[in-house]
Amino acid sequence: MALQWWPTYTLKANSANNHGTEITDENYVTYQGVRYCISNLPDEPPGVNMVNRLTVDLKTSLIKIPITVNYTFSKGTVRPCIGIGLIHMFVLTQNKDFIDEEFHDRFGRSIPIYHLGFTADFDVKFMLKNRHSLFLNTAFDYTSTTEVNELYRFTDEMFSLTFGYRL
Repeated sequence: MALQWWPTYTLKANSANNHGTEITDENYVTYQGVRYCISNLPDEPPGVNMVNRLTVDLKTSLIKIPITVNYTFSKGTVRPCIGIGLIHMFVLTQNKDFIDEEFHDRFGRSIPIYHLGFTADFDVKFMLKNRHSLFLNTAFDYTSTTEVNELYRFTDEMFSLTFGYRL
């Protein structure tokens, strides 16, 4: 289990071509008091900030609970290990200056509380004489909410690098 800070997130316009007809989603968000329309449509209405993508500071803290299967390649001084499994994330706090209007109107918040996904990591432990270890870990997490409607789905990919000392 880990307590983690989720600083930035990039919102992107989605579009799909379905039998020659372009389907474009528009998503309205308010960030730091400015209203944006995230869309692939041309800038038509005056006074609306039309963008294809917007990077926001989520100021989000969360609890990450990975359930992984790990395999250690060696029992020597240097112990490489790989792991793969599921990850559960629970959002504890979020930036009140970021409002995803459609999602906020439906759920009363802009970032869903629960995310489910998968994780894969590579770990190297350097065993010390006192049976403690130094470690270096790289991990990739892909998470998404379990919402069926794509308009309300919140997905993310995270890459992390962690090093430390284990007792």
